Amino acid sequence: MAIADTSDTRLAFIPEVTWGATPATPAFQKVRYTGENFAHAKATVVSNEIRSDAEVADLVQVGVSGEGGYDFELSQGAEFDTLFEHALRGTFAQIDSGLFTGDVGSTSTFTRATGDFLADGFRAGQAIITTGYTDVANNGSFTVLSVAALTLTIVETTLVVESGGGNEQITVAGTTLLKGGIEKKSLSWEKFLEGGGTDSYQRFTGGRVNNFNLDFSTNEIVTGRFDVVGKEGEALDTAIIAGATYVEPNTNDIFNAVQGAVLTVGGVTGQVFLTNLTMALTNNAAPRNAIGNLPAIDVRYGRREITGNITAYFDASAGGKELYDAFVAHTAGALRWSVNDGTNSYTFHLPKVKYATGLTNIGGNNEDVLVEATYQALVDTAFGSSIYIIA
Repeated sequence: MAIADTSDTRLAFIPEVTWGATPATPAFQKVRYTGENFAHAKATVVSNEIRSDAEVADLVQVGVSGEGGYDFELSQGAEFDTLFEHALRGTFAQIDSGLFTGDVGSTSTFTRATGDFLADGFRAGQAIITTGYTDVANNGSFTVLSVAALTLTIVETTLVVESGGGNEQITVAGTTLLKGGIEKKSLSWEKFLEGGGTDSYQRFTGGRVNNFNLDFSTNEIVTGRFDVVGKEGEALDTAIIAGATYVEPNTNDIFNAVQGAVLTVGGVTGQVFLTNLTMALTNNAAPRNAIGNLPAIDVRYGRREITGNITAYFDASAGGKELYDAFVAHTAGALRWSVNDGTNSYTFHLPKVKYATGLTNIGGNNEDVLVEATYQALVDTAFGSSIYIIA
C-alpha cells in the first residue's frame, strides 16, 4: 500500500502560449504553498425520467472545467511576480517616463508640458536616474520628494534651470511596477502526489487567475490565496511530461505584518494603528461553454473588483477617529502598504478607495475600542487603474 502523504507533494505552474494547452517540454515553476484544492469540476444533471420502480435513471455529465487554488505565506520571488501579473492582468515594467521634453524649472524640480508623472508610476521616496539633459548637473541620481502630473520635485537642490530638448528621460532605479490591465493570460498547473513506486500527476489547463486575497494581521505571517478558473483537469498520469523540468521556488524570508510593514491611509493625517487589513481582488472570471464541447471553450474575464476590511484602534484625537470620519463623509483616499524582509519588498497601492461600512466596536469589558471598516477600490483616472504593485 502506498498512500500519498501531503508532505511529499508538489504544486507547479507554467504560463501558456495558447489558452488551454500546456507548452511542450515545459519548465514548471514550483510554488511555496500551505494548502490547495485544484480539481476537475463536472457539471451534472439528474435525469427527470419517471420510472415505475421509483428509482433515478441517470446522472448526466453536461460539462467540465478546472477550478481551485492554493494558499500561501507571502515571500518575494519570481513565482509571486508571475501570479501577480496574472491576477492584475498586466506586466511588471520599469517605471520610466520614456523620452520627453523635460524642463528643469528650479533647482529641485523637473517639469513637463505633456504626459503625466503620476500615471507613469512615480511616487515620493523613489530613487530616480535622469539622462538626456544638456547641463551635466541635471543628469544623475536623485530622490523624489513629491509628485504631481507635470512636476517631479526632488530632495536635492542642485539642479540647473534649463529647457529640455526632447531627449530627456527619468527612470526609477531598480524598481518595477505592475498595474491593473486587460491582458489575457493563462496557466497550466500540475499537482504531484508521491506514491512510492507509482507517482501521480494531475494537470489543469487554461487556468486564469480569478481571485487574489491578502491578509495582514498583528503578530502573524502575511498570508494569501490565488484561485483559478480553467478549461479542465486531465486524467491522472504516472510520469512527467516528456522533457519537463522544474524550477525551484524562491527561498527568501516570509513576510510578516509587523517587521518592515508600512501603512499609509490617504486623507488621514494622524497615525493609524491597525490590527488587521485584508484585500480581495476578483476578476469575475467564468468558463464559456458551448454545444458540442464538453470542456469550456474559453474563460472570460469580467470586471475587476477590489474590496477589503480594515480594523484599527480607535483614538479620539488621531488616525482612528479620522478613519471613521472618512467613512461618515464618504470621502475618497488611498491605501498603501509595504512589507519587506530587510532585502526584498512588495508595495501594494490602491490609489482611490471609499469606505462602504464603518463602526466603532465596543466588544466588552477589558477590550480595546476598535474601528472596523470595509472599503471598495475605485479606478484612479489619473493613473488608469485601481491597483498597482511595486517590486
